[in-house]
Amino acid sequence: MNKRLNIELVKKAMDSLGFNNSQVSERLMVSRTIVGEWLAGKKFPRPDKLVRLGMLLRLPHSDLVVDDVPLEAAFNFRKKAHRALTDAHFAGALKKAMLLDSISDYLPDAALEVPPVLKRPLMDYAYIQKAVAMVRGLADKSLTDVINYSDLVNIIHAYDVVPVPVFWGVTSSKDNDAHALYIESPRSKREWMYINMDSYLLDFKFWVAHEIGHIITKCTCDVDLSEEFAELFAQSFLFPEEIAAKAYKDLVGLDANQLVAEMIALADPLFISPYTIYKSVNSYATENGYDQLEKLNSSYIVIKKYVEKKSTLIEKLRSDSAHSLAGEDDYLPPEVYVYLAETYFKTPIFDSLRKFLGETSRGDGFLQSLFDIQTVEAKELHYYLTH
Repeated sequence: MNKRLNIELVKKAMDSLGFNNSQVSERLMVSRTIVGEWLAGKKFPRPDKLVRLGMLLRLPHSDLVVDDVPLEAAFNFRKKAHRALTDAHFAGALKKAMLLDSISDYLPDAALEVPPVLKRPLMDYAYIQKAVAMVRGLADKSLTDVINYSDLVNIIHAYDVVPVPVFWGVTSSKDNDAHALYIESPRSKREWMYINMDSYLLDFKFWVAHEIGHIITKCTCDVDLSEEFAELFAQSFLFPEEIAAKAYKDLVGLDANQLVAEMIALADPLFISPYTIYKSVNSYATENGYDQLEKLNSSYIVIKKYVEKKSTLIEKLRSDSAHSLAGEDDYLPPEVYVYLAETYFKTPIFDSLRKFLGETSRGDGFLQSLFDIQTVEAKELHYYLTH
């Protein structure tokens, strides 16, 4: 539900203080048209104008605004190819949050407590390394241990975040151009993480680690800062300072071709992208005033091909599963989708949906909007969950 002015109370305060629209517009340095649109409920004041309006009319924020911001869900995206966020992205996320809230009562009870979150996230390099050590500790991992896929899933569950595995394609040409989406909903007091199972294997770790960066900040910082923090956290989480320092000595001074070859050799046993190593090592160099690694330029294509050669997460999960679940390459039956999601991500969402759909008789359109899938896929999934 959108926030809006308590128009009746605002008008009453204006009358009491002898203000008309023109006087309010002069005091707040906006046009009379804007004030008229506020009082007609057509527009909502910007934060700075809202504060000044409250001061002018001597109204506390709780009286001035109805359905205030704390009741709105908070979102963080991991976009494909760093695509720009639009109003459509936020509208889609808000709709998903509302749908997720409607099934929240069918989930298992929330955890009584969760691990620590960062009260005041900082961009300081040393601070981020401490955050990395804290979160790695949740998976009983030292700063030199390899992070496995199961470790990431366990961390998500430790924070009582519900995984929502989806298939959103591997390129930005797909209809849904997000790799991951984290939703924190004050209404249901639940947190959700959409995870794109079509991600390339090596990218997947980074994108989930990126979303964990959002989880531990609990949306306490603005969008740009939150994204930057999550990026720096993810690269250091997968390739911490201790191993970045050692790698720097081996990588500095190499030309681009040599650099890529050495980073691939380092990345292979860790099962991460060489580009994650590149970013982490350069962050270490910046912190210590050292020279940056050679620019990759066109050599980046070699890394891209290396990552794509490893296939996607869903391809690996299907190959690791029983032969009877393999299915056709271009088709994933709903029973296989649900089995893989529940087995590897331990998500309770499908069991909750079974109960919700059974009691409410909601149709396949609900699933189509919830998972961003085609009509045919939604019908098949709906039939599987209700029979």
